[in-house]
Amino acid sequence: MADLIPIAEPDGERKLNVVFVHGLGGDARGTWAFDGNDDNYWPWHLSKAIEGLGVYALDYDASPSAWLGKAMSIPDRAGNILSRLIADNRLRNAPIVFICHSLGGLVVKQALLDAHDQSAASKRHGDFLENVRGVAFLATPHSGSDLANLLKAI
Repeated sequence: MADLIPIAEPDGERKLNVVFVHGLGGDARGTWAFDGNDDNYWPWHLSKAIEGLGVYALDYDASPSAWLGKAMSIPDRAGNILSRLIADNRLRNAPIVFICHSLGGLVVKQALLDAHDQSAASKRHGDFLENVRGVAFLATPHSGSDLANLLKAI
């Protein structure tokens, strides 16, 4: 199950929500902290640099194979994450920007497509989609992965 971990809440008016989404084999802390050191935790530093940010790290099971944990398809992960995001009241009253690493970018893209597909029948999905203002992709394999292709061939 996905978890939205609060890193910082704004003291005053909430101007923007920033959600960090880790990639394959990552987690909400280690992906965004240099050498795993909390003193180098990018989401926390961002919250201190800009006023009015709600900063969150989305944690979800991103095991690369069933041997290392729960392996899910991208649509299944996206559905799990979307349910968590639209249920969170903190994300309802301000624009949202996602910062995604690797697989996290693919999962967020699928979640946004799912929200679009469900927006005609669900006001919550439509409202969520309207709040999304941007997605930053960091090392997201939009065209697939050479490693995945190699593993399929083996």
